[in-house]
Amino acid sequence: MAAENRTAESQISVDPIDQPAPESSNRLARIWREVRRYPLVAIALLLIVLVIPAIFADWIAPHDPKLGTLSTRLLPPAWMEGGDPQYLLGTDRVGRDILSRVMYGAGRTLGISLAATVLAYFVGVVLGIGAAVAGPNVDMVLSRINDAFLRLPTIMLGLVVVAAVGSSFPVLILTAGFIYAT
Repeated sequence: MAAENRTAESQISVDPIDQPAPESSNRLARIWREVRRYPLVAIALLLIVLVIPAIFADWIAPHDPKLGTLSTRLLPPAWMEGGDPQYLLGTDRVGRDILSRVMYGAGRTLGISLAATVLAYFVGVVLGIGAAVAGPNVDMVLSRINDAFLRLPTIMLGLVVVAAVGSSFPVLILTAGFIYAT
C-alpha cells in the first residue's frame, strides 16, 4: 500500500501556476510597482531617455545626421536580421543614421516649441495688459480679434501660413507663437 501511495504521488503533475514565475517577469513587475509608487521616477526616466539626448545631440549622437553612405543604405535596426550594431535604429535610403537624425530633430523641435511658447506668453501678456489698461473700447476690439482667431482651426491656419510663406525656423516660431497666443 505504501508503495502504491509513493507511485501515485510521483505521478501527480504540477500545474504551471504553482511554479514560480521566471526571474525576468519578477524583475519587470517589481520595476513597474516602483514606477507606479513613485511617479517622479517615471518623469525622470522620460527626461533621461528623451529630452537629454535631444539637448545634447551634438555631443552624443553616434553619426552626423546629414552624412550618409550609399553602402549602408536601408539597413534594418540592430535587433533585426541584417542589422548593424553601429546603426541602432538602422539607416534611411540615403544611408544616414536614423537615431542621429531623431536626436537632432528632437533637439530642433524642443527649441522651436520653447521659443514659440515664450513668444505666445509674451504676446498674450502684452495684449492682455494693454486691453486692461487702454479701456473698454480697446478691450472690446482685442476680444473680437481673439474670438476670430479662436474660431479658426489652429492646425489648418498654421499649415496655410507655412505653405504660403515657407517653413524656416523663424516662420515656424512666429506662426506657432501667434496662433497659440490667443
